[in-house]
Amino acid sequence: MLTKINLSDINFIDRPYGKLYRLVCKDEKFQKLQVNIIVIEPSQRTSKHSHPQEEIWFILEGKGRVVGENITFDITEGEAVLVPSDEIHQLENVASDTKLTYLVAMGPPRISSTVTYYPNNIQ
Repeated sequence: MLTKINLSDINFIDRPYGKLYRLVCKDEKFQKLQVNIIVIEPSQRTSKHSHPQEEIWFILEGKGRVVGENITFDITEGEAVLVPSDEIHQLENVASDTKLTYLVAMGPPRISSTVTYYPNNIQ
């Protein structure tokens, strides 16, 4: 059945960098897809990590810097990033006064025990 989701109806999860809204996660309806909207506060960044799930990020608002194991590049509103399975990745909000908001779709849904975290200085 088609389902309408309103962001204002979704409980967010506080993260050290901002907020995570879990739009779709593994449940009785969805077994193969997870979709989040993540808001990174100014001058903050996600943890540097990897996991077996593939992801695509689509920047809805703001500017950021993508940090990988051997690559760093800037990204802005309207652009997307493809994150392959097991790739080390991190997203930084490079603005000091504007939030960075992006949509993340991954498959299959992530299980926290499959995530590996890295020190932020690995590059």
